[in-house]
Amino acid sequence: MQKLVILALIVLAALLVSCGEPAAEPTVNETVDETPEEEPEIVQNDTVAEPEEEPEVESTPKFGRAIFVVTDAPLASSEIDSFEVELGNLEVHSPDTGWQILSSARKSFNLTQLEDDLEYWLDVALEPGKYTQIRFTLTDADVVIDGVEYDLDVPSGLIKIVGVLEIEEGETATATLDFELDKTVHIAGGQGYFRPVIRLITTKNSEIELEDGLVTITGGESVTDKLHGPLDIFTQEQLNKSDDDCNEECEDFCEGGSSNACETECETATEWGCETEDEEECRKKCEPFMHPVFCRDACQLSSITECQVDLAAQCELGCSSTEDTCLSDCSNDCEVTI
Repeated sequence: MQKLVILALIVLAALLVSCGEPAAEPTVNETVDETPEEEPEIVQNDTVAEPEEEPEVESTPKFGRAIFVVTDAPLASSEIDSFEVELGNLEVHSPDTGWQILSSARKSFNLTQLEDDLEYWLDVALEPGKYTQIRFTLTDADVVIDGVEYDLDVPSGLIKIVGVLEIEEGETATATLDFELDKTVHIAGGQGYFRPVIRLITTKNSEIELEDGLVTITGGESVTDKLHGPLDIFTQEQLNKSDDDCNEECEDFCEGGSSNACETECETATEWGCETEDEEECRKKCEPFMHPVFCRDACQLSSITECQVDLAAQCELGCSSTEDTCLSDCSNDCEVTI
């Protein structure tokens, strides 16, 4: 019994010793993960926000080039000594964007000096597309015919022409305004009248050279080649008003041509006129008695005798019905057919 008690004490003491020993350290090859655990992502409203898309940047529009020039073909007759016009406020029309002002500046052109040369008007950048109308203002028009200067009456200061100007990106297009002066100017009752006849010629993908204000166009493809008469440029109402104004001028001009002693006065005046050897002075003496065309033709004759004979025959005819003859000739000049 006593032995059993001693044995139990020995076992209890061994147990107490083993409980008091420190825990074994890890070996060299063992590692301890000291990285703190990541906190879980907090999601609000059970959705994850996506990054915003960058706004689209509009690309800069690319342009083509348009060159505008003015010309006139050589005159068939030598009666027009000088024809000067002032043009301005150039615009083009697109079916998509409407009218677009290209330039409000004014520029003068003496068309009789061009003789098929192309005079520079404007060089401008335009967005690609088809422009179907061109318009501009004609603020002044003066003509010298056989040494006599006339300030021309124009039905409307706004000239509008229909035709296609086609612009392609990075390419050059041209628009040529060709004034046909032989059909454009009319003189009646001592007054000049402007009934424009203009040919519009356009090209695309052309090459141009500019020197001393003149343009040379080479290559390219023809787009429009169209002749425009007064009815294409003005309304019928505008032309009618201009014709009425012309006929009123004729009436005033012709009323002063008749007198009881018309034939005697006419022959005396024309005789003096033919002897002056100055056409302008000759016509000033002649025109109160007969239509200016008769005076012009006679006063241009090289011989004084021929001039007097020609005018003497016209004096008798003119004085027998001076006003009626004058009005008839004037009315014919006022009526313009193209």
